[in-house]
Amino acid sequence: MQYWEIKKKRGEQKKRNFRVYADVYSLFRSIRQAIEVSRLRRIPALEDLNAFSREVNMELDVASPKDVNDLQETQKSIQKILDELRFVQTIELREAREKTAQALRLRDCLNRLNISASCSRLVAVRNRLKERIENIIGWLQYYAKWGEAISIFLKFHEDFLPSFLKWLTQLVDCDVYGNAEKCKDELTVKHLEGMLQKIEHVDCFGGWKRWAHQCKKDIESAVGAVCSKKYDEAVEILKRVREAVKLKILQYQIHHFLLAVDFGQLREEFESDLYKGIINDIQLCLHDIDENGFRTPVKEKISILLSKAKALLMEEKPGAFIKEGKEALRLAYRTL
Repeated sequence: MQYWEIKKKRGEQKKRNFRVYADVYSLFRSIRQAIEVSRLRRIPALEDLNAFSREVNMELDVASPKDVNDLQETQKSIQKILDELRFVQTIELREAREKTAQALRLRDCLNRLNISASCSRLVAVRNRLKERIENIIGWLQYYAKWGEAISIFLKFHEDFLPSFLKWLTQLVDCDVYGNAEKCKDELTVKHLEGMLQKIEHVDCFGGWKRWAHQCKKDIESAVGAVCSKKYDEAVEILKRVREAVKLKILQYQIHHFLLAVDFGQLREEFESDLYKGIINDIQLCLHDIDENGFRTPVKEKISILLSKAKALLMEEKPGAFIKEGKEALRLAYRTL
């Protein structure tokens, strides 16, 4: 994802850089989180600081002090603004911090008590804060466009996985009730090549390449088995593909779970019972997956990670879950 590096001074040419994510789901969560953090915290905090600066400015503007000691309360208010800006990095907020520090002295460049000069500097602080808010809103529009574009891809794959799973299930379960002849009719090269075409749609999709590559190899093996009239072998191969699709659906569920936890954290809402229910559902789905024939079994590792996150919820430790439980969920997600 493209971003602009923080400029060290005004007039400096912007430098473009990129953050690389493991897959498109991680990218989508990062974009959504950035949007929500800005909407719920960053922009409101800057707006509140701007409003407070305006109040301090008005208070200072009507003051008629004989000595700087008469303005100690006002200086404390200006110090609060300075404290809020102590860790800023962007050029607008660094300039706001510098102007606030100058206003705090209540003196001009000749070291004279000068309320008007401090008022002017507080106006400059408000202008820089407003500039920063406008810049955030500007790049949020780009994030919103990227998020909307990515959500279209995610919707396609969200719909693709269940439909693909249904198709596979119909094929491999044809002979469950003694319909062996029907199974042979359905297991045609044409059907399997149709599957390959569907897999090719996701082969270049971020985070899906290895999964799609292995599925393609298995389906090609199934095509070879059908051509050799080895229908039982083809069915076994397709059953393995079906279980791989179930695992990919599980990854999508964990992706949504991570989004829910992220948004709950931003809104300072911790829905312990809801989270426990989601983990229980994921564990049930995981239990039903058959890894027989998998080159790299993952069920045991995923189960341990889910149990770790669930244990933290059972202990009613929101802080520990947000720190350690989310990391366990991320690792489970990446393992899939």
